[in-house]
Amino acid sequence: MDPTTTWALIRGMVESWYTGNGSLRDFDRLAELVTGLDEGLTRGDHLPSQWTAPGFDFPEPHWEEWLMVPVTDPDRTLTVIREHVRHGQPQETGRVLALLAGLDYWINCQCNHLPRDWTTE
Repeated sequence: MDPTTTWALIRGMVESWYTGNGSLRDFDRLAELVTGLDEGLTRGDHLPSQWTAPGFDFPEPHWEEWLMVPVTDPDRTLTVIREHVRHGQPQETGRVLALLAGLDYWINCQCNHLPRDWTTE
């Protein structure tokens, strides 16, 4: 799946979780999306346009503050996301979504620094 579409779906899941419309049953779909995105970016697919297009904002003001786990190390954050997804524990859905929201914020607003596995340099 296209990385931009995938990231839009992940953002939609974050928003649904925050508004109370998400479910632990969403974990399998979330894991599928995260795994596909991670594998694609690791092998060099293009970045989601949400991270590269000028003026591409978050879905709503302060979206990132609602749920995100603050990220200071994107490499470690990606490792933790991978571990949660690999273990397939639906009770971790909220945690994974919060980590993804934090990573989204980090890439867009902090320094545009990607996890090393997602860079081609």
